[in-house]
Amino acid sequence: MKNNMAYLVVLFLFLTTCVDAKFIHDENIINQKTVLKLQEMARELKQKTDISLYLYILNDINSENITQYSKKLTKKLDKPYIAMVFAKKEKKIEIVCSKEQCKKFDKEQVLSPIGGSIIPILVTKVKTSIKVDDTISAALLNGYADIAEQVASYHNIELDSAIGNTNRNIVSFIRAIFYLIILIFFIMFMRRKFAK
Repeated sequence: MKNNMAYLVVLFLFLTTCVDAKFIHDENIINQKTVLKLQEMARELKQKTDISLYLYILNDINSENITQYSKKLTKKLDKPYIAMVFAKKEKKIEIVCSKEQCKKFDKEQVLSPIGGSIIPILVTKVKTSIKVDDTISAALLNGYADIAEQVASYHNIELDSAIGNTNRNIVSFIRAIFYLIILIFFIMFMRRKFAK
């Protein structure tokens, strides 16, 4: 009896992992803790809104156009869906949706190079010597969570798995430091130029 119960638990965990795995497709680029959090959000969003939020994290797309590649990649997905596709080598990211789904969140807000939630990818040099990159993990988690929370808000629901503003506050702090450094270098450059 105990053995049968143990087998059922293992089978349940295996099936749950298989179901979750369809939402997150990672080529061993982000850390496992992030993958688990993304799966948790994907599962809850699907359960509460029937929208599948996919994330494809690829090493490279052979210099193809990211938008065309994303559309090819998502042709066979069950609708309704939103899919975020990231190519590490090309450092490109795209978000594609099935009909009407892109109206449920602000794509420009997520992808904006100035105020977007994925900004660390754009301003931090990715270490190519290591497979798993924490900067990419944090950036994609922020972007994914941003989309999930906006879609949930559109449907007037709350996600228990939401990360809230904590990560975005950290990103905003890093962004502020980055722009401050640029401003200091610009002022120093201008002072030297006028001093001559």
